[in-house]
Amino acid sequence: MRALSHRVTFAPILMFHYIRVDRNPYDYLGIRLSVAPSTFSSEMALLHRYGYHTITLTQLADHIRYGRPLPRKRVVLTFDDGYEDQYKHALPVLRRYGFRATFFIVSGFVNRPRYMTWRQIKQLDRDGMEIGVHTVSHLDLTTLPTRFLWHQIYGAKLAIEWHLRHPVRVFAYPSGAFDGAVLADVRRAGFIAAASTLPGTLHAERTLLYLYRVRILNSDTPQTMYSYLLDRFGNPWEPTPYVP
Repeated sequence: MRALSHRVTFAPILMFHYIRVDRNPYDYLGIRLSVAPSTFSSEMALLHRYGYHTITLTQLADHIRYGRPLPRKRVVLTFDDGYEDQYKHALPVLRRYGFRATFFIVSGFVNRPRYMTWRQIKQLDRDGMEIGVHTVSHLDLTTLPTRFLWHQIYGAKLAIEWHLRHPVRVFAYPSGAFDGAVLADVRRAGFIAAASTLPGTLHAERTLLYLYRVRILNSDTPQTMYSYLLDRFGNPWEPTPYVP
């Protein structure tokens, strides 16, 4: 198929971290990034009720690059860092509705307390979830020397691929930090798409290595999450050709 360099696609990419209740009053960031399991279940029920289809980051990239068809009402679910509560609390809900999601794994954190094990990650993979790379150590990639930068990106890719026994094609930047050197290494490592933390819902070929996402926080409700899936007129957005 011919690459469609001028395609612009509305596809909200929702970004989750913890699926838990954080009862530590001093853990401000942890509380902010924690979605209660009951809230997450209600959010997924709402997507199902309104007929949304979940797609992976690879499916989105293939649509933008080659025009492969996507459902009109589509959303990408992403989970960062590989926390064990994602496996315990998110996966059963995703299974219930037949949803797929992309999980970004920090390879050096696997098997640590509060993080998933390789066995759990392999189960995600068998259940049809997409596994992506989130570096070896979750460091700010823009601060690293050249060799260490490559190890953080490509070393994590090799480790995850070795355990899964198949290629992994998508990446997420720790804390959303990237620059020209980081983008070049992500491209050189063979990733076809990479998720940033830049806010937005429109994607094009030029943004495949820094796809926009919408962060879902403790303060969000199913209703506010649903509002991120709509255009300014309150309807699912229909893709139109992009004219630079």
